[in-house]
Amino acid sequence: MMKGALDRRFGLWGYAVVWLIGAIAVMLYEVPVVHLLHIWTYHQRPEHMIWGVPWSDVWLAGNLVLITYAGLRWMERWSQIPAGAVVNLKSEDTWKGLVMGGLPVWAAFYITFLVQQFWYGRHPTLG
Repeated sequence: MMKGALDRRFGLWGYAVVWLIGAIAVMLYEVPVVHLLHIWTYHQRPEHMIWGVPWSDVWLAGNLVLITYAGLRWMERWSQIPAGAVVNLKSEDTWKGLVMGGLPVWAAFYITFLVQQFWYGRHPTLG
């Protein structure tokens, strides 16, 4: 993980940097795919778009990456998986690592999904 480098360089602001990485990365991917290549189209009002991509995707992607990053940091600290653990399907440490590593990703998608539902529920004109 890059947590050591982020912590040394940005301190607590490293979490904001991780959010920005997610927000920028989604646009680096979606703008060429949507605006230039026209592989798919979002059906929202033009005033809610940035180069064919809903601007809400920016903060939703930032949230996905941030929640996953924060959760993985917590899981690493909480799980107490031995440093020399290897992949062995008969080892409980292997399964603990897989489940604990997957939980932050699942949580990030679930939390972001809920935020998105509340967002679009309160702003139906965005659709």
